[in-house]
Amino acid sequence: MSDPSQGLRIVPVRSSGVLSAHDVNLSIFNALWLVREGILEEADISIKETLFTPALIRIPTSTAELLILQDRIQLSFDPKLVQDAEPLLARVLGGIVAKLPQTPYSAVGLNSEFLVAPIDETKFEQWNRKQFGALFSATSNGSSDRFGCYLSTSQLEMQVRVECRPAR
Repeated sequence: MSDPSQGLRIVPVRSSGVLSAHDVNLSIFNALWLVREGILEEADISIKETLFTPALIRIPTSTAELLILQDRIQLSFDPKLVQDAEPLLARVLGGIVAKLPQTPYSAVGLNSEFLVAPIDETKFEQWNRKQFGALFSATSNGSSDRFGCYLSTSQLEMQVRVECRPAR
């Protein structure tokens, strides 16, 4: 059996852990509380880049971005910067769940985005059509066409989403 990744360049772009919830109380979340509870580290929070509004909270750190909305809490990160995401996800998302168990959480999810391309750039258009565009390649023949794939599955009582987009 041949390796399907043979001859491919696979680049992880972004990954995230998501907690779905109902009526997240955004007023609880502020930089002081997050640091005091050990969820984020003080050195990671840049007050200039954080956004606190009644509708959403966005806190970028040196390795991740925490996004809090009324219906979800999401921690996104660049997999090239975070080699082992488990401790980060456990500290941030796990820490929030541990400190706020009364929040009605409904699901947890993991999302990953990858860019894939053939190692040989001259074969990109042919490879792209063969791998991703079988249904659509008959209707389009432009060299700028890009096709991709998306996988969404339920595993271990959680939703897993994988996106693959070709890029040069």
